Amino acid sequence: DLIECHYLGMMNAVVTTVWSDLGEVVLTVTNCSTGNVWYDTFDSAVDPQKMLVLSGEPGVYEIVYVTESGGVYEGAFVLN
Repeated sequence: DLIECHYLGMMNAVVTTVWSDLGEVVLTVTNCSTGNVWYDTFDSAVDPQKMLVLSGEPGVYEIVYVTESGGVYEGAFVLN
């Protein structure tokens, strides 16, 4: 896997690790239940691990990464 992501419940944060240089990466997290959206952009060559703090509110979350070359990586998780 080029991108690995996990949720840290104690910090209400998504931690992303990029295992190879994908250049500039745009990250979007959407709580589909509330409509809240969080954005982040980072250079995976300089900053291969990134933490994005969310609200921690319950809901179904969709997470999308778009790389500099146009690659798209998607995932979802649920917070109760």
